[in-house]
Amino acid sequence: MTVTFFGHKDTPKNIEQTLRSTLVDLIENHGADVFYVGNNGNFDTMVRRQLEALS
Repeated sequence: MTVTFFGHKDTPKNIEQTLRSTLVDLIENHGADVFYVGNNGNFDTMVRRQLEALS
């Protein structure tokens, strides 16, 4: 499964735990194995950081 994340530059830090839970669910329960992530702003940075931590 391929997943894409493109977010907003002003995403608040308090969503990071929800984001991590969502990533874990996608990987463990839905077979996500390819991720495309934007490269501009807080949200994209959070996604990359969480994916790196999970790898």
